[in-house]
Amino acid sequence: MNLQNFEEYIDGKILSRGENYFKHGYITSLEHDGDDWVAEVEGSEIYTVNVSLSDDGEVLESYCDCPYDFGGCCKHEVAVFFALKEKGDKLSTETKSAKDGKKAEKENLQNILAKLDKPALISLITEYAQTHKPMKNEILFRYAKKENAEAGEYVTAVSSAVALIEEMMKLPEYCDGSDGYIGGAIDEAIEEIRETVFSVPKNHGDGTKIFDMVFNHALDNIFDEWTDLRLDLMSAIVPLCYEIANRERLENYLSVKDKNANDKRSKSYDYRQKQEIQLSIINLFDDETAAKNYIENNLDHFYFRCMAIETATEEKNFAEAEKLCADGEAEHADYGGYVMKFRELRYSVYEAANNMPEKKKLALELMLNGDFTYYIKYKELHSNDEWASVSESVLTKIENGKGRHIYEKVLVHEKHKPRLLNSVDA
Repeated sequence: MNLQNFEEYIDGKILSRGENYFKHGYITSLEHDGDDWVAEVEGSEIYTVNVSLSDDGEVLESYCDCPYDFGGCCKHEVAVFFALKEKGDKLSTETKSAKDGKKAEKENLQNILAKLDKPALISLITEYAQTHKPMKNEILFRYAKKENAEAGEYVTAVSSAVALIEEMMKLPEYCDGSDGYIGGAIDEAIEEIRETVFSVPKNHGDGTKIFDMVFNHALDNIFDEWTDLRLDLMSAIVPLCYEIANRERLENYLSVKDKNANDKRSKSYDYRQKQEIQLSIINLFDDETAAKNYIENNLDHFYFRCMAIETATEEKNFAEAEKLCADGEAEHADYGGYVMKFRELRYSVYEAANNMPEKKKLALELMLNGDFTYYIKYKELHSNDEWASVSESVLTKIENGKGRHIYEKVLVHEKHKPRLLNSVDA
C-alpha cells in the first residue's frame, strides 16, 4: 500500500470518514523522524497514529491506539494518510494550512473569552445554551459524563450521550456533511456509550436498561441515511449480550440480510460491519471453536479471510492457507489492493512452509510489480554466486516492467553507477 494508492485498500466508509477528519482539521500535530511519522488526531479523545514510510511512499507500518480492532485501517490512520499524501514531495513537520487557520481562529476566540470575568462568561454560555439545545446537551454531556460514570449512574451517562447524538443528527449541518465538528461530537458520544457499557458490572440492573435505550435509539429513522452510525451504536452494546434476551435481540437484527449480500461486487459496509459485530459477540461469549467456525463460514469478508489464512498458517496447514489466498485473489480480482494483500499473505505462507521455489517465484512477481521490499527478499533468496549470474537480468526486467518506479532506488541500493548514470541521462 502506497500513499498514491492507499484508497484502493480501504473500505469506502472508513475512507470517507477519514477524509472528513483530514479536511476538517482533526489532525492536531504531524511530526517525523526520518520516515517514521507520529500524528495526533482528535476523536472522542486524542489518538496517536504512527506511520512508517519507505522512500517511495510505501506504507510499511501503521498503528493507531484507538479502540478500532476489526483489522485494516481506522479513520484516524486514513486521515493521516491523506495528510501525508497532500504533503507529497514537500513533507515537513508543519501542520497543514487549513488546520493552522482553524487553530488561529480558536486562539483568537480564546483571547476574547479570556478577557471576560467568570460571571460574564457564565451569563454568555447560559444565554447561548438556552437557544441552542445541541450546545446545552454537549456541555452537560462533556462535563457531567465522567462524574456520572464514576458515581455509578450509568443510565444517566448513556442517556446524556444519546440526547446529544439525537440533537446533533437533527442539525442540517450534519445532514449535508459540511461540519466535521458535529461528526466528531457524535463519535465522541458513541465512544462514551462504549466506555460506559464496559464499566457496567455484569448482571447490574442498569445493563438491560442501557441495552434497551441504545438499541431502540439505533433503530430510529434518523439513522436511515447514516447506517454506519447505527451499527456503531449496536457494536457499543455488545458487552451487554451476557443477557440471553439482549443477545437474541441484537443477533436477530444482525441476521437481516443486506439487499446486496449476494452480490460480491456490491457487498455493503453495513453487511460487513454486521458480520464484525456478530464475531465480536461470539469472541466475547463463546469459545474459540465457535469463532473459528464463524470466520470459516464468512470468508466473503476480506479481514475474516485474512484471519483464516493466518490461523491455517499458524496450524501449519499450508495447503489450506495457500488455497484461501488463491480463492481470495480470485474473489477480489477487481480490487488491486486486496489482491496485493492476499499475495503478501501467500508469500508469508511460503515462508512458514520454507517453500523456496514458490518464494522465489512470488517474490519476483511482487518485485516486478513495483515493491522494493520484495527486491530485497528476492535477492536474499539467492546465494552470492546465484545472484551474480541473474542480477543484470533482474535489473533489466525492472527497468522495462510496470514496476519501473523502483528502478533508480534499486540502482542506488546496489551502488550500480553505470546504470544509474545512464538512467539519469535518459
